[in-house]
Amino acid sequence: MEKRIKFDKLTLQNIFDELSLSSKEISIRTGISYNTIKQWKRGSLLMPLFFFDELCTFNSNIEKYRSQGKLFDSNWGQIKAGRNLVNSLTGGELNKRMEKLRSVTRIKYSKNFDSDNSLEFYGIMMGDGCVSEYFASYEKLQKREVRISGNAVRDKVYFEKHLLPMIKELFKIEIKPYFRKNSKTVDAITKSKHVSSWLLKCGFPLGKKDALRIPDWIMSQQPEKVNNVIRGLFDTDGCISARKDEKYKYPYIFISAKSELLRNQIKSILRKQGLPAYIHSDSVVLRGGKNIKKWFNLIGSNNPRNFKRYQQWLKTGYLKPWARSRTVRRCLRKAETSGSNPGESIITQ
Repeated sequence: MEKRIKFDKLTLQNIFDELSLSSKEISIRTGISYNTIKQWKRGSLLMPLFFFDELCTFNSNIEKYRSQGKLFDSNWGQIKAGRNLVNSLTGGELNKRMEKLRSVTRIKYSKNFDSDNSLEFYGIMMGDGCVSEYFASYEKLQKREVRISGNAVRDKVYFEKHLLPMIKELFKIEIKPYFRKNSKTVDAITKSKHVSSWLLKCGFPLGKKDALRIPDWIMSQQPEKVNNVIRGLFDTDGCISARKDEKYKYPYIFISAKSELLRNQIKSILRKQGLPAYIHSDSVVLRGGKNIKKWFNLIGSNNPRNFKRYQQWLKTGYLKPWARSRTVRRCLRKAETSGSNPGESIITQ
């Protein structure tokens, strides 16, 4: 945050009188809310230094008041609150609080990148997550946001029972699911700096994911570790389905990936474990009952919508059709209209 500057009430009055602009006019020129400007004008809130500098550009005579102000560092409020708290605690209470703070800090900034949950979370982010950067106009700062989006109906239980508890365990933060109005979308959003920093240190891209790939430090690990990433991808950007012309008897697993490099990495990982995956359009596909069983033994799924579909196929021998995801519709439509079998003639080596 910016430094702040404090003026006495008389100086504030002189500044705004000399400026000869109303609070609404200043709001329009600066893009800062009218109510906030009124609080700075009254002195009930400390004025950011950048705002005073901007006022000086409107009227250069205001510069003479700078020397009458007292500068405060950006963290002055935290320092004041901390001093007040320290003064109110006994020595024993202070030691207990400091020990708790140290333990939380150690956990937040843990470099345990390759735990099973960490790798699965990374795969989830590769599927339906993103790290974006935006400009916070009020604070005049670049900030980052981590967001994971899913289907508000099919992924509701997955978010509430698995994803959000996982994030709490990994990063010690509470996130509530946000259900968008007039949209079948649920989001998990955090602006915690240590989450975005952790992801970027792991190799996750900032912004667009067009050239998305699994980092070398993950690819070099044992298959059972890499499978955690694949499971995260499957639970967010994948599905299990079957074809109408095969009477829904033969299950398919699809993982959608726009990045060609990522598709090839997924195919390579699965084939090394005896799973004959292939690429069809912009998806990695696995077909057949034996292969699907092997998938769920080696990789599995933590998303109830996938696991329940698998259990249904085991029990009944077919997969009941549903309103398929865009991934399934796209892949199966191309296969059916071309008359090709996704398990045979359209295999991409």
